[in-house]
Amino acid sequence: MTQEICCARCAQAGKTCCQQTEIYVTMNDVRRIAVSTSRIDFFEYRPPADPAYLGEDNDPHWQRHVFSLDGTRRVLKQQSSGDCIFLTGSGCQLGLEVRPLVCRLYPLTYTYEGIEAEPDERCPVKILCRERTVLEVFGISTDQALRWHMDLYREMIQPEGGDTDEDWSDLRPAV
Repeated sequence: MTQEICCARCAQAGKTCCQQTEIYVTMNDVRRIAVSTSRIDFFEYRPPADPAYLGEDNDPHWQRHVFSLDGTRRVLKQQSSGDCIFLTGSGCQLGLEVRPLVCRLYPLTYTYEGIEAEPDERCPVKILCRERTVLEVFGISTDQALRWHMDLYREMIQPEGGDTDEDWSDLRPAV
């Protein structure tokens, strides 16, 4: 079963992870998306809708590197419905290698220490796709998940300017 089939089944059951979810993006996520879409107006800095999220302490690296001192973080903009700006009627308009790392990893749960055994409790993958593991359902190898996890934390820990060029003038659409 592919990710698209399971996600389509999920969408029929109700709201999906692309709806009503604040999606954190690293500066390298921003760069990949900007190059792919020729846009730079797709993210913003804002505090979490649920203030309790600021107080979570299960991953000090996340808290330290994702949030600014004012409690905001870089997230994808949402449509007026709450859907991700890149969600269309036929799914995500971003290719897998362009999507934010947190989207590629979802519904896996993780901290700096590693990837957890159980998927995010909000994802109905176990109800919809019982016969396989989360990685099998989404067609992700363990090595790929571990690489994305490592990439996420490496990119998250980079300083704001990090590996990017704030000038944006060098961004060109992918061919």
